[in-house]
Amino acid sequence: MIKNIKICICLVFFGIILIILNMSSNKTNMYGGEEETAIENDDLSIIDNIDCTMEQIEKHNKPDDKWIYNNGKIYNLTLIIGGEIINSDVNIDNIIKFFKSSEEQDLSKLIGSIDMYNNVMSKYNEKNPDDKLIFFDFSNLDESKITETNTRIKEKERLFNKFKFIFIKSIAQFSKGIICPAGLKI
Repeated sequence: MIKNIKICICLVFFGIILIILNMSSNKTNMYGGEEETAIENDDLSIIDNIDCTMEQIEKHNKPDDKWIYNNGKIYNLTLIIGGEIINSDVNIDNIIKFFKSSEEQDLSKLIGSIDMYNNVMSKYNEKNPDDKLIFFDFSNLDESKITETNTRIKEKERLFNKFKFIFIKSIAQFSKGIICPAGLKI
Protein backbone atom coordinates (compact mmCIF):
# COMPACT_ATOMS: atom_id res chain seq x y z
CA MET A 1 0.00 0.00 0.00
CA ILE A 2 2.80 2.48 0.95
CA LYS A 3 4.67 1.42 -2.20
CA ASN A 4 1.62 2.33 -4.35
CA ILE A 5 1.36 5.77 -2.69
CA LYS A 6 5.05 6.46 -3.38
CA ILE A 7 4.61 5.47 -7.02
CA CYS A 8 1.56 7.78 -7.35
CA ILE A 9 3.45 10.70 -5.78
CA CYS A 10 6.36 10.13 -8.17
CA LEU A 11 4.03 9.99 -11.18
CA VAL A 12 2.28 13.23 -10.13
CA PHE A 13 5.65 14.92 -9.57
CA PHE A 14 6.94 13.87 -13.02
CA GLY A 15 3.64 14.95 -14.59
CA ILE A 16 4.00 18.43 -13.09
CA ILE A 17 7.59 18.67 -14.35
CA LEU A 18 6.48 17.67 -17.87
CA ILE A 19 3.73 20.31 -17.84
CA ILE A 20 6.18 23.01 -16.72
CA LEU A 21 8.71 22.01 -19.39
CA ASN A 22 6.04 21.98 -22.08
CA MET A 23 4.81 25.46 -21.10
CA SER A 24 8.34 26.92 -21.16
CA SER A 25 9.12 25.46 -24.60
CA ASN A 26 6.31 27.31 -26.39
CA LYS A 27 8.71 30.10 -27.42
CA THR A 28 9.31 30.54 -31.14
CA ASN A 29 12.91 29.90 -32.03
CA MET A 30 14.57 30.44 -35.37
CA TYR A 31 17.30 28.10 -36.51
CA GLY A 32 19.62 28.37 -39.48
CA GLY A 33 18.04 27.35 -42.75
CA GLU A 34 14.47 28.02 -41.57
CA GLU A 35 12.22 30.60 -43.13
CA GLU A 36 12.11 34.02 -41.52
CA THR A 37 8.40 33.84 -40.73
CA ALA A 38 9.19 33.09 -37.10
CA ILE A 39 10.30 36.71 -36.65
CA GLU A 40 8.06 39.62 -37.56
CA ASN A 41 9.25 42.48 -39.77
CA ASP A 42 12.59 40.79 -40.44
CA ASP A 43 13.95 42.55 -37.34
CA LEU A 44 16.71 40.22 -36.26
CA SER A 45 18.18 42.89 -34.00
CA ILE A 46 15.73 42.00 -31.23
CA ILE A 47 17.29 38.58 -30.77
CA ASP A 48 20.68 37.84 -29.27
CA ASN A 49 22.83 35.05 -30.68
CA ILE A 50 20.62 34.31 -33.65
CA ASP A 51 21.27 31.60 -36.14
CA CYS A 52 20.72 32.99 -39.62
CA THR A 53 21.35 32.32 -43.25
CA MET A 54 23.68 34.03 -45.68
CA GLU A 55 20.64 35.55 -47.38
CA GLN A 56 19.74 37.33 -44.15
CA ILE A 57 23.30 38.59 -43.72
CA GLU A 58 23.41 39.84 -47.31
CA LYS A 59 20.38 42.06 -46.58
CA HIS A 60 22.65 44.03 -44.24
CA ASN A 61 25.21 45.15 -46.80
CA LYS A 62 24.73 48.91 -47.10
CA PRO A 63 26.89 51.78 -45.88
CA ASP A 64 24.36 52.54 -43.13
CA ASP A 65 23.62 48.88 -42.26
CA LYS A 66 26.64 46.57 -42.44
CA TRP A 67 27.07 43.06 -41.09
CA ILE A 68 30.24 41.03 -41.63
CA TYR A 69 31.12 37.47 -40.71
CA ASN A 70 34.20 35.49 -39.81
CA ASN A 71 34.49 31.79 -38.92
CA GLY A 72 30.73 31.48 -38.58
CA LYS A 73 30.29 34.53 -36.33
CA ILE A 74 28.29 37.56 -37.41
CA TYR A 75 29.19 41.11 -36.40
CA ASN A 76 27.12 44.26 -36.85
CA LEU A 77 29.54 47.01 -37.91
CA THR A 78 26.83 49.61 -38.45
CA LEU A 79 27.70 51.64 -35.35
CA ILE A 80 31.43 51.47 -36.03
CA ILE A 81 31.09 52.52 -39.67
CA GLY A 82 28.71 55.36 -38.82
CA GLY A 83 30.79 56.71 -35.96
CA GLU A 84 34.14 58.38 -35.76
CA ILE A 85 36.90 56.36 -34.15
CA ILE A 86 39.41 58.47 -32.26
CA ASN A 87 43.06 57.47 -31.80
CA SER A 88 42.67 54.30 -33.81
CA ASP A 89 45.36 52.30 -35.51
CA VAL A 90 45.80 53.21 -39.19
CA ASN A 91 45.20 49.57 -40.17
CA ILE A 92 41.93 49.43 -38.24
CA ASP A 93 40.80 52.70 -39.85
CA ASN A 94 41.68 51.21 -43.23
CA ILE A 95 39.73 47.98 -42.75
CA ILE A 96 36.68 49.86 -41.47
CA LYS A 97 36.82 52.18 -44.46
CA PHE A 98 37.08 49.09 -46.68
CA PHE A 99 33.94 47.52 -45.24
CA LYS A 100 32.09 50.83 -45.43
CA SER A 101 33.00 51.32 -49.10
CA SER A 102 32.82 47.78 -50.45
CA GLU A 103 30.27 45.02 -50.90
CA GLU A 104 32.50 42.51 -49.07
CA GLN A 105 31.13 40.94 -45.88
CA ASP A 106 33.58 38.05 -45.37
CA LEU A 107 36.27 39.20 -42.94
CA SER A 108 38.28 36.00 -43.43
CA LYS A 109 39.16 37.12 -46.98
CA LEU A 110 41.17 39.96 -45.45
CA ILE A 111 42.71 38.54 -42.31
CA GLY A 112 43.93 35.18 -43.55
CA SER A 113 47.41 36.54 -44.20
CA ILE A 114 49.27 39.74 -44.97
CA ASP A 115 49.26 38.83 -48.67
CA MET A 116 45.50 38.22 -48.64
CA TYR A 117 44.92 41.58 -46.96
CA ASN A 118 47.13 43.44 -49.44
CA ASN A 119 45.62 41.60 -52.45
CA VAL A 120 42.10 42.61 -51.39
CA MET A 121 43.22 46.22 -50.94
CA SER A 122 44.96 46.14 -54.34
CA LYS A 123 41.78 44.88 -56.07
CA TYR A 124 39.74 47.51 -54.25
CA ASN A 125 42.16 50.24 -55.36
CA GLU A 126 41.94 49.08 -58.99
CA LYS A 127 38.14 49.44 -58.90
CA ASN A 128 38.23 52.69 -56.90
CA PRO A 129 41.18 54.80 -58.12
CA ASP A 130 39.76 57.95 -56.50
CA ASP A 131 39.33 56.35 -53.09
CA LYS A 132 42.45 54.27 -52.53
CA LEU A 133 43.13 52.28 -49.38
CA ILE A 134 46.56 51.51 -48.01
CA PHE A 135 48.33 48.18 -47.84
CA PHE A 136 49.00 46.85 -44.37
CA ASP A 137 51.03 49.50 -42.57
CA PHE A 138 54.18 48.34 -40.79
CA SER A 139 55.40 51.78 -39.71
CA ASN A 140 55.32 50.61 -36.09
CA LEU A 141 57.74 47.77 -36.84
CA ASP A 142 60.36 47.73 -34.08
CA GLU A 143 63.73 47.11 -35.73
CA SER A 144 65.29 46.21 -32.36
CA LYS A 145 63.13 43.06 -32.22
CA ILE A 146 64.54 41.71 -35.47
CA THR A 147 67.20 39.07 -34.88
CA GLU A 148 68.50 35.95 -36.61
CA THR A 149 65.69 33.89 -35.13
CA ASN A 150 63.02 36.62 -35.23
CA THR A 151 63.33 37.69 -38.86
CA ARG A 152 61.65 40.71 -40.41
CA ILE A 153 59.01 38.42 -41.91
CA LYS A 154 58.23 36.85 -38.53
CA GLU A 155 58.01 40.29 -36.92
CA LYS A 156 55.60 41.45 -39.64
CA GLU A 157 53.48 38.33 -39.10
CA ARG A 158 53.48 39.03 -35.36
CA LEU A 159 52.26 42.59 -35.95
CA PHE A 160 49.61 41.36 -38.39
CA ASN A 161 48.40 38.74 -35.90
CA LYS A 162 48.28 41.38 -33.18
CA PHE A 163 46.18 43.56 -35.51
CA LYS A 164 43.79 40.67 -36.20
CA PHE A 165 43.43 39.96 -32.49
CA ILE A 166 42.73 43.60 -31.65
CA PHE A 167 40.26 44.03 -34.51
CA ILE A 168 38.30 40.87 -33.73
CA LYS A 169 38.25 41.68 -30.00
CA SER A 170 37.06 45.19 -30.84
CA ILE A 171 34.17 44.04 -33.00
CA ALA A 172 33.24 41.16 -30.66
CA GLN A 173 31.10 43.55 -28.64
CA PHE A 174 28.99 44.00 -31.77
CA SER A 175 28.45 40.27 -32.18
CA LYS A 176 25.13 39.47 -33.78
CA GLY A 177 25.15 35.70 -33.54
CA ILE A 178 26.30 32.73 -35.57
CA ILE A 179 25.77 31.41 -39.05
CA CYS A 180 24.20 27.99 -38.83
CA PRO A 181 25.79 25.54 -41.29
CA ALA A 182 22.35 24.97 -42.81
CA GLY A 183 22.44 28.57 -44.01
CA LEU A 184 25.90 28.61 -45.54
CA LYS A 185 26.44 28.78 -49.27
CA ILE A 186 28.95 26.29 -50.59
